Amino acid sequence: MKKISKKLRRQHVLKQIIKEKQISTQEELREELSKLGIEVTQSSLSRDLNELDIVKRRGFYVIPEDQKRHGALPPLTSMKWAGSNLLILKTYPSMAPAMGAFIDEQNINGVVGTVSGDDTVFVATSAAVKGEDIEREIRNLFE
Repeated sequence: MKKISKKLRRQHVLKQIIKEKQISTQEELREELSKLGIEVTQSSLSRDLNELDIVKRRGFYVIPEDQKRHGALPPLTSMKWAGSNLLILKTYPSMAPAMGAFIDEQNINGVVGTVSGDDTVFVATSAAVKGEDIEREIRNLFE
C-alpha cells in the first residue's frame, strides 16, 4: 500500500513540475524531483511519463490536455497502419491539410513527415521509434 501512495505522490509532483517549468530531458525531471526529496530511477520516470501520457512538444515535456485546442483542430475519424512505417489518418473532407500541418508543427519524435490529401493524411514514421508511441501521441493531439 505504501508503494502505491509513493508512486501517486511522485506522479502528482511530476505533473506539477511539468506545468510550472520548461523541462526538456528526463535528467532535468529527475533533478527537480530530487530537489523535492523524491528519488526515482530513469526507468520508473519513463514509466510514469508513459502512464500519465506526458509527451514532448517543441522540445519540452507537456501534459497533453494543456496542449489541446478544442474546436480549432480537425477531428480524427480513424487511424490505421499501412505497413510498419506509414500511419494513415482520416478526417472530414477538406480538413486533412490542416491536420497534416498541425502534426508537422508538433515535431513528434519518430514522425518523419506528412502528406495530406483532402480527407487523408499519410504520416511517414521512423523505424527507430515504436509505432504505438507515435500513435498515442497523435491520438492525444486530436482527442
